[in-house]
Amino acid sequence: MSTEDSLPEEELLVGTYNMWEHGMYPDRPGEQDRYDLQVQIMKHNLPCQVWAVHEIGNVEAFQRLADRLGMDCAVGKPGEIMDQPVFDPGGRGFGVGVMWDPAAGISAVPGTRRIYTEDVFFHGVASIVLDAGDDLLLQIASGHATPWGFPQNFQEAKRWASIMTRPNRGLPGGLAEVVVPGALITDSNSPTGDQIQQPDGSWTYHAPDPMAGKKWFHDNVYQQKYPRVLDPATGKPIPNTDRLAGDVLWDAGLHDPSAVLNLPFTPTTGYHRVDPNPPRDLDHIRLTEDIRDSGAIVGVRVLDNKRVRVASDHKPKQARLKRSLLPRTRIA
Repeated sequence: MSTEDSLPEEELLVGTYNMWEHGMYPDRPGEQDRYDLQVQIMKHNLPCQVWAVHEIGNVEAFQRLADRLGMDCAVGKPGEIMDQPVFDPGGRGFGVGVMWDPAAGISAVPGTRRIYTEDVFFHGVASIVLDAGDDLLLQIASGHATPWGFPQNFQEAKRWASIMTRPNRGLPGGLAEVVVPGALITDSNSPTGDQIQQPDGSWTYHAPDPMAGKKWFHDNVYQQKYPRVLDPATGKPIPNTDRLAGDVLWDAGLHDPSAVLNLPFTPTTGYHRVDPNPPRDLDHIRLTEDIRDSGAIVGVRVLDNKRVRVASDHKPKQARLKRSLLPRTRIA
């Protein structure tokens, strides 16, 4: 990272970016310019020390992206000759991965790379434990939920929760016995389920229902809550978003920092020609409960300008964390 992109030493900046078919159709007119624009956005406009990326066409495109950003994206196991990318190609070409900045003193813990292609996921999940020094270990998981809604997104949410909140017996050494603090970073294809307590003691969703009050159209079926209620005037369903997947993740102790800080709702998608749906926030950096309780969450930023809206059908998002307050993991 260049001097102009230097980041506050006290902050750890974690980003998410659905890059809309990055590397999938490199010969399509204008694609190389779009890839260049995405790199400029990530490197200069919203620099992060850790990135979780989504909709990457193949591992070669993922590695090229990391190289252009000056980031690492691969790790091995003790005794292995070659490192392996922290990238899950998924079963349908919409790959997900994690990359990190070695110049920020961040490295991957050998033997902690996990790829879930053959699991329950429609797309995939890639996870890694990162070491930021001073006993600061963080598990970062990058995932992309099914676009087709319930019941698979409900099942995927439960599996996401297990990845982040249960000890992983396959990790090396003492890591197999603990739950490492971290972030589940996803294109969730549904709203969060995070609740905010009101002054009267009641609890309400932080993120509004993006479909509420909108006119019904056929593509709503993928995000509609069922059983549905019909509008007596039209005979069509009254739009009402299914939040079950988000409910699962909030119940499991995975928290959206925007909700933790009770920030104004900021959509990340719903503006692009390929997306007929209303503005909504589908891109989430859900932090484990110990991070929420530590007071380390400083802020959230969604980058939005004309260049961003040309580069992808999703806006990049950044969570700002205070390093000194993040929980430590000491392994005997």
